[in-house]
Amino acid sequence: MRRRYFAAVWGMAVVFLLVFGRLAAEPATYSGQWTIGYDPITLPKDEPMGLMHAGALFDLNRYIRLGPELYGAVSGERGGFFTVGMSGEFHRRLVRRLEALAGLYVGAGGGGAAPQGGGLMLRPRAALRYDLGRVSVEAGISRVWFPNGDIDSTQFAVALQMPFGGRFWRGIPDRERFVAGGMRGERGLRVDVRPMIEHYQPVASAHSPFNEQAATEPYTLGGIAFLFSRDSTPFYGYVQTAGAGAGKATGYMEVFGGIGYRYSAFERLTIGIQGALGAGGGGRIDTGGGAMYRAEGVVDARIFRDIHLGVQAGYIGAFGGSFSATSAGVSVGYRHRFFGLGDPAFDGKSGTTPWRFRLLNKSYLPADGMFNDDQKNRIDLIGVGIDRFVTSHLYISGLSYWAWQGQAGGYAEGAFALGWESGAFRGWRAYAEAVAGVGGGGDVHMDGGLFGAIGGGVRYDIDDAWQLDVGAEYVRSRTGGFRTTSLKAGVNYRFSLFGE
Repeated sequence: MRRRYFAAVWGMAVVFLLVFGRLAAEPATYSGQWTIGYDPITLPKDEPMGLMHAGALFDLNRYIRLGPELYGAVSGERGGFFTVGMSGEFHRRLVRRLEALAGLYVGAGGGGAAPQGGGLMLRPRAALRYDLGRVSVEAGISRVWFPNGDIDSTQFAVALQMPFGGRFWRGIPDRERFVAGGMRGERGLRVDVRPMIEHYQPVASAHSPFNEQAATEPYTLGGIAFLFSRDSTPFYGYVQTAGAGAGKATGYMEVFGGIGYRYSAFERLTIGIQGALGAGGGGRIDTGGGAMYRAEGVVDARIFRDIHLGVQAGYIGAFGGSFSATSAGVSVGYRHRFFGLGDPAFDGKSGTTPWRFRLLNKSYLPADGMFNDDQKNRIDLIGVGIDRFVTSHLYISGLSYWAWQGQAGGYAEGAFALGWESGAFRGWRAYAEAVAGVGGGGDVHMDGGLFGAIGGGVRYDIDDAWQLDVGAEYVRSRTGGFRTTSLKAGVNYRFSLFGE
């Protein structure tokens, strides 16, 4: 049974990569739908839990979409419940604006002390969708099922979709063929990628029903934020995710989406405000059903042309739980401009930036001290990574892994990596990586949440875009007893985006 579910996860993901990649043998366009939805599921003993999901589904052809999605609890008693995975759908138009669809989500995760078992989640659905122009509305029936746990719920579900599109190049072409520059002042989507560290000081009244001391002591989070804006407006949107890395809140995680406003006080300095809604919990922090809010002030200084230093301070709280805290943090951001379908700057000579998407399975080998109760199980995790090449050999990465097998349902990791990759010799490349991140949940002995890893392996170039990836790492938590070796295997897709 386990092998069937493993094949389902990898089957959907590999089909997505193969079809998407083959559609782009030359400079090409991509399109798809941003999606956000809600499932009011029922846990054992008739316990209600509301699941919000968000993702991006890419058009593979006229009838099929595939892409990543994230699920998080926002109501009930299980704040901190999250899963991530791949979602696919087949859709067919019935009349001018109405279409029928059938879909399947395969993912991994858990948390919030829910009965998710090993963490594997399946969500088949059937629905009708109506196109309103810039947005589509969807309503139908879904089933949320954890095959190796005790969650199995069928319910009425709703969702919204919004279209997106852009341009990319399959593989990493000879960059000398492209002329960067000459694009300043042109229309484009500006994206700030910001690794950050935040410090939370819970207020005295925000105790947890599970452990009062854990919720009232300060703790530190590591995370990443993505800011999206156009040069013509001071407003921006942002997505932010973080997890506890120090203090007594191991396993706490949060995901937010919001809007902000910034004002240029000086040539290199901006000040602003931002607010967001999201989901969070875990680490014995009382966030109720998981729905949360935050508001903060931000000061941003441009250090170099594309490098920014930011500081922020504000307030965060839970709608349904007793948790609230003051927050303060710092971030170092890299700013990049992308050009899409309607941008006049794209003329075939715009600069390209090389990227790589990785789909990986990681297995932690059994070792003493991995779990709080001294059990010894192998933990299987499915993960994704995005690499940005700084030079032809050096790259930086963002990585996320989620347990799907091994009695660690609910365990998740988020990490950054600095990597080096050799040139190709008969298609083979060696690589080495240093990793730092935060993890927690699933009764894994990761006190504080902060861990580091060092490792490497080999990659084989199937063609100019596709790679096979095999490697190993030694992993150790900063505190706690988690020390083991991991084995990794996966497939990589290399591509280039137009921009500066």
